Amino acid sequence: MNSTNKAAPAPQKIYSDAYRVGLGYSVRFTYTFIEEGIACIDGEWSPRLPGARDQRRLLERYRQVRNRFVASLAARTGHTGAFVVEDAE
Repeated sequence: MNSTNKAAPAPQKIYSDAYRVGLGYSVRFTYTFIEEGIACIDGEWSPRLPGARDQRRLLERYRQVRNRFVASLAARTGHTGAFVVEDAE
């Protein structure tokens, strides 16, 4: 590989936090920096992904804790721009 074909750096997990959402479930959000201007927030459920009925019951609380995570991420990183959050429904 020559100097003009450098491999992209590996994504970096920068910040992660877990939140209880009720009905025995919690979700851990992880912010991963991909490259300048591109990052990803993933959610991992515990003890498992809720079934359809529980998903409907937990949706509002999930959105509340997701928004709290985004706010804490902005405070932690000093981010003053916009975050775009897409809900997959």
